[in-house]
Order: sequence, then C-alpha cells, then structure tokens
Amino acid sequence: MAVAIPIIVVAATVIAAGVTAYSQVQQGQTANKVAKYNAELANRNAQIAEQNAEAAKLAGAAKEEQSRDEVRRVLARQRALVGASGITTEGSPLLVMMETARQGELDALRIRYTSEVEARQGLFQAQQYQSEATLQRYQGKQAQKAGYLSAGGTLLTGIGSAASYYGGRKGAGTSLLA
Repeated sequence: MAVAIPIIVVAATVIAAGVTAYSQVQQGQTANKVAKYNAELANRNAQIAEQNAEAAKLAGAAKEEQSRDEVRRVLARQRALVGASGITTEGSPLLVMMETARQGELDALRIRYTSEVEARQGLFQAQQYQSEATLQRYQGKQAQKAGYLSAGGTLLTGIGSAASYYGGRKGAGTSLLA
C-alpha cells in the first residue's frame, strides 16, 4: 500500500497538469473563435457604413437636384409674373431673379457639402470598423498562442513536479516499481 501512494501522487500530478493544459488550450481556442466572430461583425459593420456613405451621397445628389429644380420653377414663375405685368426684365426684376438664382445655387451647394460630409463620416467609420476587425483577429491569434504556451508550461511544471516527487521518494529508499 505504501508503494501505491507515490504512484497515485505522481499520476494525479500528471493528470492534473494534463487537464489544466487542455483547459488552457480550449480557452485560447475559444478566445480566438470569439475574436474571429467579433472581426466578422466589425467587417459587416464596415460594409454597412460604406453602404450608408454611398446612400448619403446619392440622397444628397437627389436633394441637390430637387433644390435646383425648385429654383428653376421659382425663376419661371418670376419671369411669368414680370411678363404678365408688362414690366421689362431689366432693373429691379432682373436683380430679384439674379438673387433668387444665387440663393438657390448656394442652397444646392450647401446640400452637396452636407451630403459629402456625411459620406466621409461613413467612410471614416467603415475604416474604424475595419481596423477593429484587424485588431480582433490579431488578439484572437495571440490568445490562442498564449493558450498553447500556457498549456506547455503547465505540462512541463506538472512533469517536473511529478519527477521531483518521484526523485525525492526514490532518494528516500522507496521505488515506484518496488
């Protein structure tokens, strides 16, 4: 019975090291899978941000065109009113129409600028998501490597502990095989 105890202690030490090492490998692999999933989400968010940026540009172009169409309609009404009144389009009526055209163009350009800013913000956000995806993939790989390294260290420590125990017992005159 005295011989069985050292064998049980050595076996338990090695088994505990093996179980801990397995757990560390699993933790590293799980962390890598989670990071890959998060990277996929970040990539999808980047695609959505890019689509939103494109939508902002298209919506801005449509609003800009609507603004110009409205200005053309206002100018046409002004010309019709001036013509119907019998006044020439020189002088004040011409100045009013020029100011309407100028303000209309400024409005259209403001709309364009706003949509371009929105689109740039969307593209910037997409770049941030892509960077996040790259970082997530890197962190996942590092976590997996850390799991393997920790597992290796645990196995070596367990084997060293078992060997140390066995060596100490052997030096005391007890053999595991006796």
